[in-house]
Amino acid sequence: MLTYIFSFILVIGVLVFFHELGHFLVAKRSGIRVEAFSIGFGKPIVALRRGDTEYRVSWIPFGGYVKMSGEDPEDCEGDEPWRFHKKSVPVRSAVILAGPVANIVLAVLLYALIFRVWGVPVSVSGEIGYVGPGTPAEEAGLRVGDTVVDVDGIPVSNFDDLFDRISERVGTVIPLGVERDGERVTVSLDLPRGEAVGILEESESRVGSVIAGGPADRLGLKRGDTITAVNGTAVTRWSALRSTLEKAVDGEVEIRWTRNGESITGRVAPDVIEEKGVDGTVKKIAKLQIKPYQPMKRLGTVESVIQGTQRTTFVVRSVFAFLKVVFTGHASREMVGGPVQIFQVSGQQAKEGFDKLLLLMAFLSVQLGILNLLPIPVLDGGHMVFLAAEAIRRKPLSINQRALLQQIGLIVILGLMATVTVFDVGRLLP
Repeated sequence: MLTYIFSFILVIGVLVFFHELGHFLVAKRSGIRVEAFSIGFGKPIVALRRGDTEYRVSWIPFGGYVKMSGEDPEDCEGDEPWRFHKKSVPVRSAVILAGPVANIVLAVLLYALIFRVWGVPVSVSGEIGYVGPGTPAEEAGLRVGDTVVDVDGIPVSNFDDLFDRISERVGTVIPLGVERDGERVTVSLDLPRGEAVGILEESESRVGSVIAGGPADRLGLKRGDTITAVNGTAVTRWSALRSTLEKAVDGEVEIRWTRNGESITGRVAPDVIEEKGVDGTVKKIAKLQIKPYQPMKRLGTVESVIQGTQRTTFVVRSVFAFLKVVFTGHASREMVGGPVQIFQVSGQQAKEGFDKLLLLMAFLSVQLGILNLLPIPVLDGGHMVFLAAEAIRRKPLSINQRALLQQIGLIVILGLMATVTVFDVGRLLP
């Protein structure tokens, strides 16, 4: 539990700190007096004053704030030049946008750090080792054992090439050339924006990560172990491991694996879940809750930053695609999460490795930056709407109008948080 608590506080603390730091630095640079810089809400745990600003760490860790003179509707009476409301619309806009921009910059830096220190997965072939049920890949007719050799006539030699080519054609029907049982066939992949292809590369039966609390974790499997047999059936490839294991839905299974040349055998009851295929067929399958091992390649500093920028751009597009799904009413409750889910996932990622926790942090940083731009009062996007109205009307909204809209925005945000928290808790209940 301490791992979960520490990971949650670290993730939220870093994201909030960078977001508020963006507001703070641009406000200071613009000559605006900052009265308080707080990580967290409520009563301060620690408070330290330097110059005009009091720096705080407060008890409620679900956010933070930068309090600027003249920012609140009730604090707009003074005419001092260092007040927020006395600055021009472009200056105030820069201060407001600096928070989301800081989150995007943080994501780039985190991805670059991961790629430099831990590396990026290296693809070695185009052979498919898994096709997710109900995914675009299954709908296209892709099968385990297929090797994708071209995307609309452009040759590909591994999964890296494959996904690079596919990413350029998202939202269209993509012809894939596939080698199957010594013959070449063509399938049509219809990939909507925001949806995963649904395939994994074939690999050896070596464990890449173990889901905390899952059957493999209870059994004692660790990253780097190689599974050699399931219930006496020898396995050497991940697809064979998966297919052999998935049939073991009754009781315990016997797993044999090697670690540092030593053979180990153990028994455990796997998790049994239901999967629904594209044809509507539901079947029970057993899972150890492990992920395959992938070789990693460390990048140079410059290449890490370039790749970090590209990954951040991809995540930004994915978040906007997801928001489109949400606002068109096609999102399910399983697709959204709040503080409870962040708490759960951050602990799980921390147990898999610090790099996995940083990956989660980078992804959430992009989400925080973009969601803060939604045009809801009390969010940065709501403030931008106020500034846009002021620029058009050539005068700001009245104090009463802003106060009322911010109260409505606060109610909306609290309602959304309550809703996603109910969804989160519901997923945890049996």
